[in-house]
Amino acid sequence: MSDQTLPKTPRDDDSVLAAEYVLGVLGAEERIALQARIDRDPDFARHVEAWENHLAGLNTAFDEVEPPAHLKDALERRLFTNIDSAPQAGLARIWNSVRFWRAGAFAATAALALLAIVTLREPPSPPATGETLLASLVTEQGNTRFVVLYDSSAQTLRASLVEGDTPAASDYELWFVPAASGGAPISLGLIGGEGEKAPHVPANLQGDFTDGATIAISLEPAGGSATGSPTGPVVAAAPVKKI
Repeated sequence: MSDQTLPKTPRDDDSVLAAEYVLGVLGAEERIALQARIDRDPDFARHVEAWENHLAGLNTAFDEVEPPAHLKDALERRLFTNIDSAPQAGLARIWNSVRFWRAGAFAATAALALLAIVTLREPPSPPATGETLLASLVTEQGNTRFVVLYDSSAQTLRASLVEGDTPAASDYELWFVPAASGGAPISLGLIGGEGEKAPHVPANLQGDFTDGATIAISLEPAGGSATGSPTGPVVAAAPVKKI
């Protein structure tokens, strides 16, 4: 893709986009497009430079350590070995899985810890009228991870596939899960294989899409569910948290 295909975003969302670029959670194509934008957009380049300088300071808290020799083999097995086990189907099954929630809680805690530190020391920017929400989701198998960011002031939802791939002839679909027991999930749009599609939260949900709201991801046929409800397995679910 070219950077002309990126959505036009307000200045405060550019800061979030720059943070995602520096943190490395964007897809390859979007990253290339943003590199081109940095070369010709001084304002955006300053956002990126501010985040790079800010995050570089986090390294001073850690000493350089030589990793164990066995770690390389373990990482290669995890990153490059195809896993044949099928995803667990059904929101209820996901909800009741202790292993799933442990994995999801660990991923969410790690992401929240990093972004909480970053947010407390974020470079100066125009005051925001809303809040930013984060969810980190991981499948029960642990081989596919997603990050979802919602900027309520800009009313933009960014969903990224940060580890793993989208199976052939399929799409990951993002859902809002109502707090009321028995409430039907509501589609928030599709997550592209590169994590580039970022649909808006519908106007009628913006009042409910707040700290603690639950989102879920299902694996659907290409193009998404044709029924308005999840038809494939629900592979991940997590609450969004204010950062």
